[in-house]
Amino acid sequence: MGVISEIYNEKITHDIVNSKDSFQKINLDLFLLKFYNDKYKINEIIETNLEQVLLSVLKNRSDDDRIRNFYRFLSLESKGGLSKEILEYYLITLKALPFSFFKLFKLEMSEINIPIESCLDIFTATKLKYFELSTILLRKLVSNTYYTSNGKSLNSLSYKKKLEVLLLNRFYTNQTSLSLFNKLSNKYKEGEKTSNIEEILDRFLLINKDFNFTKKQVIEILKNNFEVEDNEVNLEQFIHFFVDKKSLLIKAEVFINLVLEELNTIFNDLVAALTKCFLKEDTELSNMISFKNFEKAIQSLIKLDTNNKYKVSSYFK
Repeated sequence: MGVISEIYNEKITHDIVNSKDSFQKINLDLFLLKFYNDKYKINEIIETNLEQVLLSVLKNRSDDDRIRNFYRFLSLESKGGLSKEILEYYLITLKALPFSFFKLFKLEMSEINIPIESCLDIFTATKLKYFELSTILLRKLVSNTYYTSNGKSLNSLSYKKKLEVLLLNRFYTNQTSLSLFNKLSNKYKEGEKTSNIEEILDRFLLINKDFNFTKKQVIEILKNNFEVEDNEVNLEQFIHFFVDKKSLLIKAEVFINLVLEELNTIFNDLVAALTKCFLKEDTELSNMISFKNFEKAIQSLIKLDTNNKYKVSSYFK
């Protein structure tokens, strides 16, 4: 397992260097050969190590998703192989995790949990933002979380309730909310029982702007979780909701596999769009959607998406 993480790490470094030098990235099978060539230099040692790795991957691919994914990136099967473009974004995901991705290959992945807010941050803070996290993936991610309060697991919540907890936590944990929460906390300590929701609405909308909420929708979320009357929120309920440290956690294994499958779906959609261009001999469109710049290709695909398949906000319309 350590060999896989070592190869992934070297591939990340290789891609960064080649990106700066404008060289084309290579598939994992070719990189694996390069990796052992650079490491051992001697043909016999190279062949022995390659053989050991490949035999181990073939033998254990059904037992562990980490090995299975490595196998798919090596394109060792006639169907179900994954391209270098998908590998690039898979590695970006690993690198952006809120802990060293080497940990994934040292422990059982089922033992590692990630706050769902950190998962969404990966989609906004990396090149994955070009994919505009799809509605389907959002539902899958939130549905696969489990709910805790003060570190204790609680009964499962509905998807809608989980989503509200996620949005409220994003609002609370964002650095820009600190002064607002200090202000509300001081008002509560001074004996005030309620506070006007306008400041809360404005901050909530800004932090969750990728969801394109209206004020009416945010007021509904607040009413579902706190007493709200005449645009005044119950301060005791509001403060204690966040003091209780409610969390939505997702297994690292589940998160990574869901992202990988979504990347594969989008990639296949892009291939289909390109195929249509070539069949129609639409050279202008085919030049716009190309694999030379995968991010721009994805953006172009999203622009052509009349069903809003790739837009998170469409779920709330």
